[in-house]
Amino acid sequence: MDYMNENESIELFSWHAFGAAKPREDFNELARNMVAYCRGLQLDLEVLGSFLSHKTMKKWESVSSKAKVIPIHKIQESLRISFDDLSNVEKHIFLDVCCFFVGKDKGYVTDILNGCELYADIGITVLIEPGLIKVERNNKLEMPSLLRDMGREIIRQSWPKEPGKRSRLWVQDDVKDVLKENTGTEAIQGLSLKLHSTSRDCFKAHAFREMKGLRLLQLDHVQLTGDYGYISKQLRWISWQGFRSKYIPNNFRMENVIAIDLKHSHLQLVWKQPQVLKWLKFLNLSHSKFLRETPDFSGLPSLEKLILKDCPSLCKEHQTIGDLRNLILINLKDCTSLRNLPREIYKLKSLRTFILSGCFKIKILEEDIALMKSLITLVAENTAVKQVS
Repeated sequence: MDYMNENESIELFSWHAFGAAKPREDFNELARNMVAYCRGLQLDLEVLGSFLSHKTMKKWESVSSKAKVIPIHKIQESLRISFDDLSNVEKHIFLDVCCFFVGKDKGYVTDILNGCELYADIGITVLIEPGLIKVERNNKLEMPSLLRDMGREIIRQSWPKEPGKRSRLWVQDDVKDVLKENTGTEAIQGLSLKLHSTSRDCFKAHAFREMKGLRLLQLDHVQLTGDYGYISKQLRWISWQGFRSKYIPNNFRMENVIAIDLKHSHLQLVWKQPQVLKWLKFLNLSHSKFLRETPDFSGLPSLEKLILKDCPSLCKEHQTIGDLRNLILINLKDCTSLRNLPREIYKLKSLRTFILSGCFKIKILEEDIALMKSLITLVAENTAVKQVS
């Protein structure tokens, strides 16, 4: 860990707190006290400086008094000053990002957390200002590992010996124990279990019975047997890579889901019967090698992004795709069995990006493509299309 000298520390802190290389004169003594408290640690200086930017003298004095009673060797506890000052909603957003959404697209996460009634449009902005969350150039949410670990430690300390009572689960051994021992409770809002594709671990859906507050579910290569009706109907996010069933069971209640990500699934059909998912915005079934056709879209009125990249068995797009008035992206890259597009697809007035590259059996794009008034990007390289007819 790199330590900065006093002059460097004052300058770095001042840029974050005042937007200048030196403290404001009326805040000079408080600023130097905070700099001394940070002990030359760059992350502390950045986080506390950003947090105190535009705050009143009273707030500065309050933070300074808190800093005096926190052991200076406990870095995470010093960073917790910023966390403790957040509203309950902002704390929920911060902890969700800590556990599940570092590296995810900001817009994607915002829509999911808005669906959880967390007002993430405002909340994420509030967290960015003190540097608790950062947005990189590719619009991905990032967080220094020290802050991420601080957030996770807050959760762990709530029930150090009973993980089934924590609000979020991400430590693999803890999750396995909770699922095997059926110790999950209504307190669990988010759960992540990432296994290797060769894993033979198998769990029973009954283990989710008491997790009635589960909003966020991330499973990689997890085999689940039994009645999917036990899984919470409060789910807003389902990320299940390597989903092993041939179709999603009808009793897997997804009526409140915002995003479904089933990359690398074993799906042949998405559902046996059409589903009504009126809030669903994102559907990603990329790399599903056995998927033969898309679902009936008539019950998905809010769908905005349909990603079916590298589905080599996909040979049929359901004609109801033309009913998706909010669809802005279709990605069919490397769907090598797809020969035709339904004529209804040209009714999509909101579509901005249409990717067909690698669909080498598609020969024709109808002249009706001119009706796609919002279309900005059409990628059709490595197809058999020679002209629009």
